[in-house]
Amino acid sequence: MKNTRDKNDYIFISYAHKDAEAVLPILTRMQRDGYRIWFDRDLQPGISWDENIASHIKGCGLFLAFLTENYFSSSNCRDELNYARDLEKKITLVHLAPVSLPDGMAMRFNRLQAVLKYEYASEDAFFYQLYRTEQISSMRGIPTAATTEAQRRSAAKAFAEYWRDRGDEKSDSQSFWLSLLRDVLGVSEPEKYILFEERVRLDHTSFIDGHIPSTHVLIEQKKKGIDLRSPIRQSDGTLLSPFQQAQRYSAALPYSERPRWIITCNFEEFLIYDMEKPTGEHESILLSELAKEHYRLSFLVEEKNELLHREEQISLRAG
Repeated sequence: MKNTRDKNDYIFISYAHKDAEAVLPILTRMQRDGYRIWFDRDLQPGISWDENIASHIKGCGLFLAFLTENYFSSSNCRDELNYARDLEKKITLVHLAPVSLPDGMAMRFNRLQAVLKYEYASEDAFFYQLYRTEQISSMRGIPTAATTEAQRRSAAKAFAEYWRDRGDEKSDSQSFWLSLLRDVLGVSEPEKYILFEERVRLDHTSFIDGHIPSTHVLIEQKKKGIDLRSPIRQSDGTLLSPFQQAQRYSAALPYSERPRWIITCNFEEFLIYDMEKPTGEHESILLSELAKEHYRLSFLVEEKNELLHREEQISLRAG
């Protein structure tokens, strides 16, 4: 595993050597996923250990510490963390196991960004959450083309696992779609790409849950457990399915802004309607199958792309 140092675009890794067996596989994957890291396996000859470590902490863009009881038992680790804090470096803490900060450190570090690795059931779920943190995501380099597809499959799997037990329409909808666009489909700034709660005038003022103007997609989001195929009573007393509700919003938009695609979603399933075939059957993608079928959502981000039916993709692969 190669260490990288280029100005301040690298992550300084702070860990206890007794935890190397747990930490080094994480660093290997981070490098594979496009992150530039430095840790003390390649100390420069002719420079004292303290000077070398201090130099690399001073030059890093982010200080990432892997916390355990071993970490706080090490005076070197505590010195590194305190020095990064004194330099006002960006710091992210990864708790490899439950650990209580010493009183003095708790006062200084409890407000820092932290990820509790031991709470995640799988490695994919942990990396999904780690890479979502603002400080870590800002340090990512450009992944190689050879690993992009593997990364997307892995990201889709982690996304599905993370959202498996979540699904509140009010509090989770925007996070769900922003994460899907950024972490699975590769949109670098999804906040500038998708519009939420766009006002539309019917007999009363209503709001479109999600709208992607560049690819002409309209999203009607429901909470987990809602049947996407059954009618729901609206505020005006009418009974409409989520698709019919979205159609009503679509008809109220200026003609040039009307969607090519309508998606209804309940955090468990995506139903996709192609408005070029308004009487055609919808396509279904289950969240649990997203790792295998993420490619079918590429029309969300690629203007000229068509929705691939599952059978068509199987045929293409066979060919």
